[in-house]
Amino acid sequence: MPALPGERRGACRHGGCDTDLFAGSARAAYWGLLSRLVAPGDPLTPQARGLLDLYPPRSLLAFSELLTAVEQRLAALDDSGLLGP
Repeated sequence: MPALPGERRGACRHGGCDTDLFAGSARAAYWGLLSRLVAPGDPLTPQARGLLDLYPPRSLLAFSELLTAVEQRLAALDDSGLLGP
């Protein structure tokens, strides 16, 4: 699996951080967001990757987490019937 653009390795400034875990999570966020934007083999894949490459790994990870939280809340509302029929 290729590295993320701008991915850096090294000691965490705050101490006690697992940089390998963060790098793995950020990589998963990158590929997860890419799969939400385009299907495998889609001709727009290079453009989608170009857009994701604009953001640092930490931002991609945060966006992925926020998107997942929103989806979970919407699913819970839908299950409760509050969103309508």
